[in-house]
Amino acid sequence: MTQASVAPLGQRPATASYPGLMPGTSYMTRIRRGEKGWQLEGEASLPVRVAVSCLVEPLDGDQVLVAGINGVCYVLAVLERDWQQGQRIDVDLGGGELHLKAANIVVEVERNLDLQAENFRLNAELSVQNASTQVVNVAGVSVLNANSIALDGKQSLTMHTSLGAIQASALLKIDGTQMHFG
Repeated sequence: MTQASVAPLGQRPATASYPGLMPGTSYMTRIRRGEKGWQLEGEASLPVRVAVSCLVEPLDGDQVLVAGINGVCYVLAVLERDWQQGQRIDVDLGGGELHLKAANIVVEVERNLDLQAENFRLNAELSVQNASTQVVNVAGVSVLNANSIALDGKQSLTMHTSLGAIQASALLKIDGTQMHFG
């Protein structure tokens, strides 16, 4: 594989010479959404594809790094973006899978973290949650299976249901300074 330097934006080839991109050469340019998909700014006839290695989905007007291979121009990377369009980066794998593997992964979010999935599974040796308020809404059935369960309400514990049962096979203890039944 030959090493090719990247031509500065001002030194990129004229629009008419894009179809003759030499294999292995790369250029910085702007990309535009055309009627038939992506196109290089000012060049509608050259087929443009986004390379698999370019995980960030380009937006109209992005400055990108492109390479010409066999008459097709590939977007290799998004270099700059006009953030006036919106501060969002999309990674679209088109139905594929994304696997992250590392010793540690840290995700820091300033305001909101939204997870949307048909199924959500968490397998961990230890799971810890710290929150000032927690709200859980389950439309169907909620099941908790554990060897031991400890609920510690510092101020109160309230349970409401139309039917309820507490069963113990050996000992059931209810302790309080006042108890009201019925």
